[in-house]
Amino acid sequence: MGMTVEWEVAPEEAAQLSGRVRLANSQYLLRPILVLVNGKKVPVKDGRFELSTYPGHVDLEVEAKYYQPHRQELFLDEGLNEIDIMLEPAFSWAELDLFARLVHAESAGEPYAGQVAVAASVLHRLESPAYPDTIRGVIYQVTDGRYYQYSPVLDGRINLPANRTSFQAVYDALAGWDPSGGATGFYNPRKTSNRWVRSRPVTATIGRHVFFR
Repeated sequence: MGMTVEWEVAPEEAAQLSGRVRLANSQYLLRPILVLVNGKKVPVKDGRFELSTYPGHVDLEVEAKYYQPHRQELFLDEGLNEIDIMLEPAFSWAELDLFARLVHAESAGEPYAGQVAVAASVLHRLESPAYPDTIRGVIYQVTDGRYYQYSPVLDGRINLPANRTSFQAVYDALAGWDPSGGATGFYNPRKTSNRWVRSRPVTATIGRHVFFR
């Protein structure tokens, strides 16, 4: 349970707010969660927070990276008030579908952790100034007019529909699970002799993929 914030309210007058935050379609909650009540930061632990304040209206704000911010005005009664908040991804359905199709094309048949690692590596590219800052930009990036970042874009496999597991891998990566160890790329050593990728620091090896940054 999260820590309780006391705002100097007599117990007999207090309103307690007990909140839970979840991230859509994932059992994981590894992203830092920011909760503000009337502009004041409230400690969050394992997605849960508590505070004690005066009854009445409060402004609640909840934020997490890669998710749409939640804004809500609440009226708190004396005693216990409970709220359950689900944050939705900040990406459009088209972006999530493209993301899942890449994961499917690159890692179908790999261990599930390896599929999540592929998704996480795409998110790390989003965060890096060396790569485009959109999902579509990262996936379709072509350098020097001829070097495709992902082979499924070159051979057309990116257009194949994603399966349920690939979507789940995307959602779990968005929630903060990173089996890649911070990787920005990956390769199958049986399928590439590229000196540049083989020279990069290895962060993880999962299934047939070597992950690097």
